[in-house]
Order: sequence, then C-alpha cells, then structure tokens
Amino acid sequence: MSGGSIDTTIPYLFRLPSGAEMHIIFYDGGIAHDVSFGDLLNSGESFANRLFEALKHGGNPSPIVNIATDGETYGHHHKFGEMALAYAVDHIERDPGVRLCNYAEYLSLNKPSHEVQIIENTSWSCAHGIERWRSDCGCATGGHSEWNQGWRAPLRESLDWLREGLARIYEEHAPRLLKDPWSARNNYIDVILERTGTTKDAFFRDHAIKSLKSEERVTALKLLEMQRNAMLMYTSCGWFFEDISGIETVQILRYAARAIELAGQVSGQWLEDEFLERLAGAKSNIEELGNGADIYRRSVKPSRADLKRATVHVAISSFFEEYPEDTEVYCYRVKTEDYQKLRHEDTEIAIGRLRVTSLITEETKTLVFAALQLGAYDYNCAVTDYTDNSEYKKIKKEMLSGFSRGDLAGILKNTERFFGPERYTIKDLFKDEQQRLLDVIIKDNVEEIEKNFEGVYEKNSFLMGMLEEFGHRIPGVLMMATEIALKREIQQEIQSKRVDTERVSFLLREMKRWHIKLDLKWLEMFLRRRLEEEMRRFSESPDFEHLERVNELLTVVFLFPVQVNLWTAQNIYYDMLMSVYPDMLKCEESAEEDIRAKDIKEWISGFLHLGQRLFFNVEEITRF
Repeated sequence: MSGGSIDTTIPYLFRLPSGAEMHIIFYDGGIAHDVSFGDLLNSGESFANRLFEALKHGGNPSPIVNIATDGETYGHHHKFGEMALAYAVDHIERDPGVRLCNYAEYLSLNKPSHEVQIIENTSWSCAHGIERWRSDCGCATGGHSEWNQGWRAPLRESLDWLREGLARIYEEHAPRLLKDPWSARNNYIDVILERTGTTKDAFFRDHAIKSLKSEERVTALKLLEMQRNAMLMYTSCGWFFEDISGIETVQILRYAARAIELAGQVSGQWLEDEFLERLAGAKSNIEELGNGADIYRRSVKPSRADLKRATVHVAISSFFEEYPEDTEVYCYRVKTEDYQKLRHEDTEIAIGRLRVTSLITEETKTLVFAALQLGAYDYNCAVTDYTDNSEYKKIKKEMLSGFSRGDLAGILKNTERFFGPERYTIKDLFKDEQQRLLDVIIKDNVEEIEKNFEGVYEKNSFLMGMLEEFGHRIPGVLMMATEIALKREIQQEIQSKRVDTERVSFLLREMKRWHIKLDLKWLEMFLRRRLEEEMRRFSESPDFEHLERVNELLTVVFLFPVQVNLWTAQNIYYDMLMSVYPDMLKCEESAEEDIRAKDIKEWISGFLHLGQRLFFNVEEITRF
C-alpha cells in the first residue's frame, strides 16, 4: 500500500526474505503530525476526542489507534503539552468502551489478517528515499538555505571504507576467541544493557571457544566494542542536519575514532591516517572550520579517553576534591594504591600510584602520576606505567624532596627523566570536571571583581543621583558598576535563607531608575530553581518556618517581570497535598492543647494560601 491509503487501525503481517515474520502496526500520520507540528496539544480534551474519532473508522471490531511522536513534544516543543497528554490519558481511562494497551497485548488478542510489503529504500523524513544519509538531496533542517550538504557523500564513503577495514580486523582476530564472531556481535547487546561481571561471564560461556584468560577476555571485549562503535558511527542524526560541524556529526566521528583506536590496540593496524584523507573531502559550509578531517582533529581527537586520561583526571582533580580510595570515574574504576600531596604557598604537587580498570573492556593498568599546580590556573600532569615498587619510591622521593627544597627547575627536569616529554593539562580532564574546575577558578576571580564594582557603586551612588538631578551624563564606568552591583545584590538576596522582600523591591526600583535590564531567560531559570529548592526543603521539613520561607520567596518571585514555570513546585505541592495535608487535618481534629491547635490551624491556613498562589483551586482542596 502507498499514498497514505493504508488502514492504520489494524495489524499487518510482513514476511522477511529470511523466512521470518514481523507483525507491523502503522501509526496514524495525521494525528501524529497535528500533535507534533499542529495545535492538538492546546487541549487535552480535543486530543482525546481526536483519538476517539479515529477509532470509529477502524477496519475491524477491535481497532487500534497508534501515533508516533517524540517525547520532548510534550512540554519542551509544546509548553504544557504534558498536561494535555495527562488529561487525555485520564479521559481515555475513564471511558469504559476503550482501553490503553501496548502492542504485545494487542497482538496477542488480534492476529493480522492482512499482509504488506515494504517499499525498499524509503524513509519518513526524506522525499528522495534514503538519499538524506548519503547525498546532497536537498533535505535539511532549513536554518541556512544557502548551505549545501555536499559533505554527506564523502562522509558516508569514509565511514563505509572504515567499516570494511574494521570488519576485516574483526574477522581476522575474533575467530581466535569467539565461536561465531558475528553471532557474538549481535548478542553482545545483552552485555551492553547490563555491564556486570555475571552478564559478561554468561556471554563468554555461550560464545567463547574456550575459557578465556583475562588478557584474551580484554581483547574479545575490545573487538566487540570496536564493532559496537562501528555501528554507532552510522547513527541517523549524523546526516540529518545542515553541516558536518554540528554536534551530531561530531559525535558519530567520535564513535569512528573509538573504533579506530580499539582496532589499533588489538591488531596494530592504524586506520586513522587514510580515514582522514578520505574525510578531508567533506567540506564544511563554514569556511573557517575547513573539512571533516580538520573538524576531527580539532573536536574529536582531544575527547579520546583511556586509562591514562582517567589517571590524569583523578590526579589534577585531586587538587580541589577528595577521592575515595576506590571509586568510579565515568566508565573507569580507580583504586588509589598510594598518594601524597605537598603544598607551599600557591604551588602544590601530588604524586600517586593508581590501579585503573575500564568497566567496559576490563583492561587494567597500574599507573604512576606526578601532578603540579603552579599558581591558580596552571596544572600539569605526567603519567607513566608502574614498573616496580623500588622505581616508584625513587620517583616519589626525588620529586617530593625537590619540591620541599623549592627546586622547581629540578622537578621539571626529573619529570622529563622519569615520565618522558608528554604532558597533560586542564584540557585533558573529562568535560564535566573540566567545566567544574574552570567554574571554581572563574567564580573566585569574578567575585573579587564584583566586590570591587560594589565598592565603586556604594561610593558613588550619591554622586550619580546628583548627576541625574542636574541632567548631566553619567560616566559609563559608573553605570557598569551600578549594573553589576545591583544584579549581584539581587542574586544574593534571593539566595539568602530568608528573603527581604522590601530590599528586593528597592533594588528593582533602582534597576528601573538606571534603565538596567535583566536577562529574562536566565532570570526565569534562576528564580525557578531557587523556588524548587525551597519547595523541596519544605517537603522534607514541612514545618511552619519552611512554609513561611516558601511564601516569602514566592512573593519575591512575583515581583519580577518574568513568568516563572511553576510545574515542579506545583507537583511538590500536590504531593504534599496528598500526604502531609491530610495528616495535619487529623492533627487539628485531635489536638487538645489550645496552643498546638492554633499552630496547626495557622499552618493549614498558610498551606492553603500557598496553594492558591501556586494556582490551585483552594475551594476544591478544602472539600477533601
């Protein structure tokens, strides 16, 4: 069937070339389109009625209505779409003539009576079949009409070439370890879904040609991971958008880089150079970014992670956070066998020995590191393989004694002698930790600068008032200091334990007086998170003090010229309404002491007032 004429309310049988069969349920494209791109989520009732209407046109006594939409449609792409969905689901569940079910349940009760054939090389998002994933067919997201997607063909050709090279390596090395390498590759999904020792043991019992030694097991896992990344590098969204420099395409190149790295480790064959030669034919629409090979070198290679990089991560991070003796860092288990740190003024050195294990490939190494902090921003680290304890003690003694003497030149010389020329810095930290360290550095500096600006504002606020009164221009540096000082104080007020509503009101008036604008997007996020934080505290400790704090904060939130998303705060309130509020009503009824009864009554009154301000129907609430 084609042209949209297929009945989507019944199941179909599809026979595969292998002889196997599939049961297929097609989705209602019209409803799915109106949910994702139309206004159907404006009303939960309309949404449910549209689904009911589709049932009437069913082709059998027990029709099914099925739509396909992205999860982020509900609330992200369509504000309050999740509320419409919740209402529609509730509306459907209340109707005795219909029921919600999953596909397995439906197919167990309704066997296909019709057979279909699939039109080959077709897709839902490309009018040219599947050209979107291999050529400049004209299909793109539409943000830059002047761009082309000529990069798709060389990207696809590069990955196809790499895939064949990886397959050859797999077929050469895997049969030495696995009975049926390609069957093992397919069943490796069980390990991916649950990376536990038990799951891996069961996998190797089924697929290994013998009981594997630990080194052989690591090699087998590397080969399987190589093939996993070879499949991941074909992730659809890598071709979907407009330029090869997009995060989606960079991600599939990272999968390719990981596959190349693993192939080199198990076979000694390095496929990267020729891959990059081919990838250079994929030109970016942004001239300064060059081509695929340039993007790979700039955005992919620095993101590689291995046992050494995990060691660097722990070594440098140890300057500003404590690590447990045995811990997990992303997909690595790190056990600290020895660690010592010395500090002198603003310089610090750390020496250690770590046993690092990949939780994915089970590869394990013991590595020695020396990390040096020179001032607030300069971090250096060197790593080498652990050989024996006497050598390690020698490294440690000479490095630490040199530091104690203040012999920086000697330390650098010994680092070269013991560890070689390779050095790691902040840029080699895993991204999240890198950002966290930079945030710490930035925060200290920004706070000092902001304090200076506060001093300028406080010292010159009277002068600015005079200049304003006399109609004189206020110097730009004073306006800058005023803006920074007022924004900083507002932020501090809102973050304080008890918010001073009058002070915030004054600060807002001052900002209006000096024509200072707030970043509304940032402001909404800041106020929302602060309110959610206070609501969670109230939920954990539902006493009158926390109730007052929430109400005070909400008063301040409503002072700002921004509509704050109250969804999470409302959900927390509703949970308390179902759990805490009934208990308080019972306590009020049973309270014998006048003071106790008065306190409970005051809490109930304040709680209902909070609900009203969070846009709950308080009159309805009090009927419970």
